[in-house]
Amino acid sequence: MQKFCLPGVLLAAALAMACAGAAPAPAAAVASAPQRPKPTPAPGPPPPVLDTYGGLSSVTAGTATGFFRVQKVGERWVFVDPLGHPFWMLGVFAVDTNTDTAAGTIYTIGKYGSRATWGEQAVRRLRTWGFNSTAEYSSAYVVPVNNDGSYETTDPMPWVAIMRPSYYSLRDSGGYAPQPVKDLVAGLDSVYRNYRGDTLPDVFDPDFAMYANASLAAQTSAAEAASSWLIGTAVDDLDDLWGFGPSPDLPAARTSSNIGWIALCTNFQQTANAQLGEIYTDPEVYTKYALANWLQAKYGSIAALDAAWGANYTSFGDAGGFGTGTGLLDEDGRDPWVGADDVALRGASAAVRADLNAFLAVYAQKYFSIVSAALRKYRPNQLIFGPCTLNSWNGISRAAILAAAGQYTDVIQASMATQQVFDLSLQEAGDRPFVTWTGMPANPDSDLSAYPNPNEPDVYSTQAARATAYTAAIKADFAYTGSTAAGNLAGSQNVAGSKFWAWTDSWGERTNWGLVTFLDNPYDGVADGIAAGTDAWGYATGGEAANYGNFIGPAQQANAAVIASFAAALGH
Repeated sequence: MQKFCLPGVLLAAALAMACAGAAPAPAAAVASAPQRPKPTPAPGPPPPVLDTYGGLSSVTAGTATGFFRVQKVGERWVFVDPLGHPFWMLGVFAVDTNTDTAAGTIYTIGKYGSRATWGEQAVRRLRTWGFNSTAEYSSAYVVPVNNDGSYETTDPMPWVAIMRPSYYSLRDSGGYAPQPVKDLVAGLDSVYRNYRGDTLPDVFDPDFAMYANASLAAQTSAAEAASSWLIGTAVDDLDDLWGFGPSPDLPAARTSSNIGWIALCTNFQQTANAQLGEIYTDPEVYTKYALANWLQAKYGSIAALDAAWGANYTSFGDAGGFGTGTGLLDEDGRDPWVGADDVALRGASAAVRADLNAFLAVYAQKYFSIVSAALRKYRPNQLIFGPCTLNSWNGISRAAILAAAGQYTDVIQASMATQQVFDLSLQEAGDRPFVTWTGMPANPDSDLSAYPNPNEPDVYSTQAARATAYTAAIKADFAYTGSTAAGNLAGSQNVAGSKFWAWTDSWGERTNWGLVTFLDNPYDGVADGIAAGTDAWGYATGGEAANYGNFIGPAQQANAAVIASFAAALGH
């Protein structure tokens, strides 16, 4: 579990009170500090009237079904809420109490008296700030119905859930399969020199499909499956799908391995995974065998494969052992016709590149077909969202992955760093709706100012600059339109929403991702300061180590402007 710290005297007070069983409070000394004036909201036209779900009350998009769906209205993809009104998603990830340390949790819960009250207040604040949904990793106390049906909020907000078979199946958490699914990255030997912090599941193992189905069935309550507030469910996180990230096709801050290369070069058997603490009674790595069978079906004989690849394998099977033998299953990336470039496949023969890219598509199809079938079965009324989030690190995911996401999901989650990324994403995925990821830190003007340079491509110096970047990003996402160049979906507007990362800052990453500080103060230029105060609902604010800037105010205006533009685009 990640950790975070409270500044100075507040940390000591929080820890002391945690041990005593009481909730911490801001230091009394800050009460005498002068409060900063509240910013005056900018004047503007009255906002569009929204229905209870956040859709445009004055616009109808087909028949009301009682659940969220997606539809293309003219050239624009939109969500349609349960009442039949268009909805442009403005979500927030990980709306949760501070769980990195007991002190942080106790402080936040102590401020409100209970998690339930905190959850109700978090939803009120989000709505006030112009957001209309909660996203993956959010607390059960902010969703209208939790997964066992035991708790319901009184102030519901639409939400997106997440299923993570690619993470939990590697541990067989809950015991939903005969044994854990293997990690393909763990089977790579020293020839592989790329990142090992993420994993990739052996999706051809029958246990993967078994786990995906059984875990989802167990974790879907009747109330949740019937809830009109559940927009849909995302399938996994990119942290658990190494190879789904940026390709070498466009410049990106980071790139990920080609899954075809991983399938060829991973060990064909695993008996244990020391890092995960798992022992396997069935050592077979099914994805590598699937590749061997696929190649055998294509070429017919090992001689034909060798001729095409410029290889000298002696069989499609094992002939001497992984890393030393002459069978296809023994390949670990050491052979010259394969090449050691796991990202761009430089150095590999043309036929090797073509076949590994083709098998990448086979893998992606297998993965998406399994998780989508499980969701269609157990949550048939709600939408299927792709993994969060493709096109990461300002790049673009591989074409085969975008294509499979377009085929099997209802909504693709993908960042759109540029017009080129947008156009190429539509070319590969097809005419599908997208939801983007938005996040940007300003560590120097936050409770993480002691760590001014986190490992992120874009870090801003002030909350005001951060807000300007957010405004530009959300405006660009809404406005993206297919260009007229050949091969593009000219005029198509496929971004149906955006999700902001995240509710609070991350101590584990030492990064100012949050709408609120570790002390639960919004970055609004008033509450996020030294002086003690109260918010509009009477809850305590202040107690920070310094006075931080205003992100919330401009972000609220940006959200309102997008909804106004959305209404105007639909003729409101």
